[in-house]
This record gives sequence, C-alpha cells and structure tokens, in this order.
Amino acid sequence: MRIALLQVEAEPLDIDANLETLRASAESARRADAELVLTPELFITGYAPAALRDWLPENDVAGIQQRVAQIAAETGIAIVTS
Repeated sequence: MRIALLQVEAEPLDIDANLETLRASAESARRADAELVLTPELFITGYAPAALRDWLPENDVAGIQQRVAQIAAETGIAIVTS
C-alpha cells in the first residue's frame, strides 16, 4: 500500500481553501498510485484550538465530513483527517 502524507500549512478557519488543498493533494497522490492520504492534525479547520471552541458549535461539522467523503469518492483515494 502506498500512503501519501500531506505536509502543508492549513489556513485557520478557511474550510473552503483547506478542502481545495486537500482535493488537489488527493488528486496528486492518486496519480502517484497512493491509496491513502493522511493530513496533519486539524488540517481541515486549521490549527487554531482557541478559536475552534467558539467556531465549531456554529458550523456544520457533518457537512464538512461529507465534503471530505465526496473528495475521497471523486479522487478514488482514502483520506484520514482529524
């Protein structure tokens, strides 16, 4: 199994930008015959623990998870993120 490790800095609280980076990275990893992409901790939201306390309850976390699942399905690669 070939695993791709995503090493990139996320944009804090910019879900759209981070998901676009994830999509591009997943496409690249798939072209390199990887079957799995691993992201850094808190990649989707960006690493901003204090800001996340207020931000998470007001946002659609399930919707974000669905968008990650859609990227995985469209690119044909498994994605592990936290």
